[in-house]
Amino acid sequence: MNSDKNIDRLRDRDIHFMTTQQEYNQMRNRMEQSGHNTLSSYLIELGISGFILNVDYTCLNNLCYEIHKIGVNINQIAHHVNAQDLAAESAVQEVNMKMDMVVDLVKKQFNRIP
Repeated sequence: MNSDKNIDRLRDRDIHFMTTQQEYNQMRNRMEQSGHNTLSSYLIELGISGFILNVDYTCLNNLCYEIHKIGVNINQIAHHVNAQDLAAESAVQEVNMKMDMVVDLVKKQFNRIP
């Protein structure tokens, strides 16, 4: 039954089973919710690991975007201060304190990731 075209395949076993239309629809829906592109990859992961963990990183992506905007603003301020030689020690300390707060918030968010 092994043909020449299957010799180099990583997966060389075929599994076939029948489902009702309702079962098939449920599996397809769960596959899409889990972020898998194919039913095969979804079922393989489910069968091997016993569960599929789908983590929503939207909050972290938004946080990274906001941190990037803060960094751009700080760069603009630093450029302005350096160009006009306006550096005041209290302003630098204040920026450092705010950045420490941002770092703490980021650490708290990353510690919440499962």
